[in-house]
Amino acid sequence: MKTRAARDGNGSYVLNGEKCFITFAPVADYILVFARIGDVSGGTRNISAFIVDAKTPGVTIGKNERKLGLNGIPNAPVYLENVKVPVENLVGEEGDGFKISMRILDMNRPTIGAVSVGLAQGALDAAVKYAKERRQFGKAIAEFQGLQFMLADMAMNIEAARSLVYDCAGIADAGFDSDAAFRSFSAKAHGEMLCQRHGDEGHDRRGADLRAAPDT
Repeated sequence: MKTRAARDGNGSYVLNGEKCFITFAPVADYILVFARIGDVSGGTRNISAFIVDAKTPGVTIGKNERKLGLNGIPNAPVYLENVKVPVENLVGEEGDGFKISMRILDMNRPTIGAVSVGLAQGALDAAVKYAKERRQFGKAIAEFQGLQFMLADMAMNIEAARSLVYDCAGIADAGFDSDAAFRSFSAKAHGEMLCQRHGDEGHDRRGADLRAAPDT
């Protein structure tokens, strides 16, 4: 991390650096910025978090990134040039930044799992509809047992991912516990795996559900 923060002696920190691929940066009113105070090679111990008003002089939002998917979520770089931030905008204490970022990840990962479960459920619904409409050998392909096995496996895996997401949401509401990081990562990873698996199958048959992720 190269973004730096330094006290100016007048009740403010001065931030300099840049951040890339920042979610919702083009529409944000406030940005949570992580920066190093002091030695730039100090590992994680000198990272701190600051709440920065996006309208503060010196804050520049770059061009919205072009992506293959999730186009409903804007991402853009953020440039910080001599940005003055009041001392009271420091989150926690100096050096708490890494701990804060890990907790944010624990809370954010289940939301990605939830998005993935929704996409996977929509893909399954589209697959079932397609299987009922497409006919081969005089009957709908949904009547073939081999295809039924595939759809049943998809439904089972989606339900497992949904249960993981609900479990993580309950843990977050309860204030987290010691294995919250593992559970939140599991919900994210399992949900993403389902979307990738169905996406591969969609490429093979030119399925309409291929538009689901890019249009989200």
